[in-house]
Amino acid sequence: MPNCARCSGKGGVCDKCGAAVFAGMDLCWSCHVAWKKNLTADGAEDADKTKEEKVQTFQIRLAEFKEQFPRLVAMSYDGRRVVLPDAQNELRNMFALQSACAGAADVTTVQRTLVWAVVCMCLRRKPAFFSGMEFANQQTVAQWLSPVLTLLAKKNASYGNTALAPIRCFAKARALDMLASRIDDKISRILAAQDAFGEDALADLAGYLVLYLFALEDEWDAAVRAGFYCPTHRMPWNRCGCQMPAKNEEYRDLDSSCGE
Repeated sequence: MPNCARCSGKGGVCDKCGAAVFAGMDLCWSCHVAWKKNLTADGAEDADKTKEEKVQTFQIRLAEFKEQFPRLVAMSYDGRRVVLPDAQNELRNMFALQSACAGAADVTTVQRTLVWAVVCMCLRRKPAFFSGMEFANQQTVAQWLSPVLTLLAKKNASYGNTALAPIRCFAKARALDMLASRIDDKISRILAAQDAFGEDALADLAGYLVLYLFALEDEWDAAVRAGFYCPTHRMPWNRCGCQMPAKNEEYRDLDSSCGE
């Protein structure tokens, strides 16, 4: 974790309660335990929703992500003409980058990995798919995510949103951790199988990466509800520059106390 913004690495205070913490720590141990407890309650707010309502909510999230995906493609892929070996190398580089990272994958890494997995899907089907028009190539990549999102919608309807709200019968971990394990399984299949970049494995990987992004968003929302994150910037209070509300303020007052 980065050093405390208030003390430049010499020690600091807990973002939540103001207790002394080691350099680089945002929360004291008690607040950290409370935060983890809040995050492991994935899907608790969905308990009273009907299956139809859960399916509809998930479909809305997929539709919103589909609209956002072209922008993510533009951020990760400049639209240049590429061939399959080049795209495979880019994807392997993303795997290597995350493997060397001690912590969980951040949003940028997940987004870039997703984009290059979809690029590989395109080139597996049509090796000479891309032209010399950068914007057209980016649009092509964005369109190829549609069947993955359609499959996710069908699976979500069948499994009852267990990817984001686990039933926790045998597996007790956070939804994010369980999705990360499934992503690792897909990466292992892609790297070790004889047909290393088969389309099915890539489509599965892309689907789990989308779910991972959703799970990250759910954890941010949980952190905001618990009062640990700024609701405007969706990050710890000591990193966004906003004034943290007093301990006794209700969550409904957070938005008014947080500046842009």
